[in-house]
Amino acid sequence: MIKNFTRMALMAGTIAMTTTAASAEDTHAILAGMDCAADEMFLDRTSGSEDNYGGALDPATPRANLADSPAIANYNTTIGATTNRQYDQGGNNRFFIDTIRNLRPAGKQATQAMLLIRMKSTGGQFDTDSLLFGDLRRHGDTSPGGTGLMQPSDFASAKADNMGATGWSQTGDIYHADLSTIMTRDGSRSLLDIINAGNDRSLDVLVQDDANVDFIKIATCVAP
Repeated sequence: MIKNFTRMALMAGTIAMTTTAASAEDTHAILAGMDCAADEMFLDRTSGSEDNYGGALDPATPRANLADSPAIANYNTTIGATTNRQYDQGGNNRFFIDTIRNLRPAGKQATQAMLLIRMKSTGGQFDTDSLLFGDLRRHGDTSPGGTGLMQPSDFASAKADNMGATGWSQTGDIYHADLSTIMTRDGSRSLLDIINAGNDRSLDVLVQDDANVDFIKIATCVAP
């Protein structure tokens, strides 16, 4: 009981600063499935305010070499866009990209990880939108001397209208999954493995391209 009470108290303290009551209720219910061990640290990394798409736009902060990749730059040139989508931003035909950082302390390993993304259609062809999760730094890198396209061991993918087929659950407009069960395109490792690989400790998220994203939350249990 002390372990679970402590974990829930940490969650409540984090969520209360950024959520409406309804959103916090949904988030608590989803995260209740996580059960960190008594000696593990619970971390909650949230980008975007959990405000039901309201208030001012919240900036997405993807790593520069992802946001400036040729594939995305070429797409933006084609549609005349000068920036990618921010949190809570409507309108059609614009990529949303973000990097969720510091998902575990340096030198530690995450034993569990859950990702939640709240999103809805902007009125465009949301059902055909693709989502990519993982290490996307090589996305569309075809520049001279570049490393080529992403490898299928770098990322997992899903379609907005069929996420359940690739292991995602849905609560209202919050899509969520245990990242140990979401496998890369080649099936060689999970998104939890990517979080634990090397010194990066981050996960990239890309949504193409008719989705309004309210927030992305990644919660982890970290071994001592």
